[in-house]
Amino acid sequence: MKGRIPQILQLTQTECGLCCVLMLLHFHGIKESLFSLRRQIEVGRDGVSLSQLRQILHTRGFETKLFRTNIPGMRGLKAPFIAYWESYHFVVVENVGRDFVTIVDPAVGRTRLPIQEFADSFSGIVLVATETANVVRAVTPQPSPWLNFLRPLLASKSLIGLILLLSTTLYGAVLGVPILTRRIVDAQLTGRLPSIEYLIVLALVLGALVYYLVSVSRVWITTRLSVRLGRIVMTDTFGRLLRLPYKFFSTRSPGELMYRLSSVNMIRDTVSAQLVGGVFDLGMLLFIAGYMLLESWELSLVALAFFGVIMATLILNRQGVGESVRNENTELSKSQSMQMEAVLSIVSLKLSGTEDRFLARWRKVYERSLTRLARRSLLQGRIDGVVAVIRVVAPLGILLYGMHLYRGGTISIGTVVAFQAISATFFSLASSVFGTYTQFLMVDSYLDRIQDIVHTDPEPDRAHGIKACLDGMLDVRGVGFSYTATSPQILQDVSFRAMPGQKIAIVGQSGCGKSTLGKILSGLYTPTSGEITYDGNLAEDYERKAFYGSFGYVPQEIILENKSVHENIAMDDEEITVADVEAAATAARIHEEIQQMPMGYNTLVSELGANFSGGQRQRIALARAFAKKPRVLVLDEATSSLDILNETRISDFLRTQECTSVVISHRLATIMDADEILVMKDGRIIERGTHEALCALNGHYCAMFESQLATVQ
Repeated sequence: MKGRIPQILQLTQTECGLCCVLMLLHFHGIKESLFSLRRQIEVGRDGVSLSQLRQILHTRGFETKLFRTNIPGMRGLKAPFIAYWESYHFVVVENVGRDFVTIVDPAVGRTRLPIQEFADSFSGIVLVATETANVVRAVTPQPSPWLNFLRPLLASKSLIGLILLLSTTLYGAVLGVPILTRRIVDAQLTGRLPSIEYLIVLALVLGALVYYLVSVSRVWITTRLSVRLGRIVMTDTFGRLLRLPYKFFSTRSPGELMYRLSSVNMIRDTVSAQLVGGVFDLGMLLFIAGYMLLESWELSLVALAFFGVIMATLILNRQGVGESVRNENTELSKSQSMQMEAVLSIVSLKLSGTEDRFLARWRKVYERSLTRLARRSLLQGRIDGVVAVIRVVAPLGILLYGMHLYRGGTISIGTVVAFQAISATFFSLASSVFGTYTQFLMVDSYLDRIQDIVHTDPEPDRAHGIKACLDGMLDVRGVGFSYTATSPQILQDVSFRAMPGQKIAIVGQSGCGKSTLGKILSGLYTPTSGEITYDGNLAEDYERKAFYGSFGYVPQEIILENKSVHENIAMDDEEITVADVEAAATAARIHEEIQQMPMGYNTLVSELGANFSGGQRQRIALARAFAKKPRVLVLDEATSSLDILNETRISDFLRTQECTSVVISHRLATIMDADEILVMKDGRIIERGTHEALCALNGHYCAMFESQLATVQ
């Protein structure tokens, strides 16, 4: 063994295999970053297979073997190796003992499991990687997560200059204490104290005033830095998150992303407070160390010996503290995700009566976070205990050795007392600096999670694209789609054309790819083969505002924002007037209901639109799309919660507009008037034509229509 496996935690729900491979690579000295590996192997929503993991290792010069084995068989294998876990997950086995197995789980961290507990989850397959002579030990530069946070600070040259000035002033004020102490003691012993008492008092008053001013200035600087960091870093992080492609959000839970954003505030508070304090304390620590060496190198060696004990304790426990912090944050993130999941699905929980079961499942996750908290606190307590002992013992030890030197005539009694006083300050500062360091280990954990946002490529800016609005011509040629290069095809060779003003309907059984096609048409996903043109141009050729300003999309899942009905329809578009909003609401058959509300269009929509019915939410979403006067409109089950009368009237309204509409629906009665109906199965178009032509064909569509007709009758 070359030591412990470096722990690497997954940042998405499906990249456990990638993290396991990365842990093996780091163990063998190949320092790749998770983000560089992601660019080579796209994980997607379905994760990676064992064959893909083997391929990654092969390309880096490793020989791999798959074994179907049990625990006795694992004892004969050379650890570390990857184990298949609970038939859907991967972990790294670090050690197989007689009674326990130590694993590093990318989802929860390092864990020591009893043999039986391990056996209950082990799926019987392991992947063993062996170094060969072809192993390439090239180091991929890993981007420092601190750069994005330190850059705003380094840009504040005036604040940096002020910190340096205040630091110098503070160091002088602090060093004045031992200097005055030495002079007072030596003056008393020589009988000269009465003659300089007034000067000493004056020096004390001036020193106290300077120290007060510096302390107040330090608070002012910390506040300025906190505000600056919050303004720049949170805005940049959240802004970048909003610019990331839709695919990024499909593999990460909202709760996890919210935890990452809240981590920015934690980083801001820690960095702004601890950084300024750390700079002052570290500088003062070095300044005092220099003064101590000038005063007495013998006593300085004693002080440095005690300091070395603290350093050794910190180094020995550093990895454990770092891992505990990361594990704790991982579990807290899962806990928050589950809480948000419960709030979003509260209706299902209530109607199924499963609140207690959900609570029990959440409690297990939260208990794991508390266990990690306890481990971190114990490790931190071990370090703090050593520091506390040194702070008490070291000044006394220095005093005793100083008295020994005084008796030998090496130094004066004033120097001994002064050195003992400054050593107390020295070790107090050392304690503060080491405390700051452990705080920064916590910040490191937060930064790791935010790097997932920072190092994911955003969507193209398209600021210099075509600014003309769409006319409504849609041409889909040979479109195929899969979530990753190795995952199954969701769509295959899909082709159709829609002329301006036409209505195209897409029907088929659940899971046939209809909604995925709708997202591709809307630009949320990019085809992996083929192309889609809008008036002869690709979506990425248009400026974003021009494209989406004339394109409407109403998805199955309607999310309303926590603002007024008017604002939910206008969506901050200054070009949409009050009259436009009311006209759109009228077309969506919701205007009269809004007017009957006490506050009318100023009625506040609760978060996620919980105070509106499903049908009302759908009609507000339709009004939102209509208000833009789109030239292309994609409706994905957008009227599924409406009654037949409202659905028919909305369909009639669309017919009066010069708008190309693509309607995805299970209810065939609403798309009978479509210019062309596309019937999909297993990601392909298997039939196409008008309603009458498809019924005459007596195929898949006809069977679906007759089935729905029989259900209605």
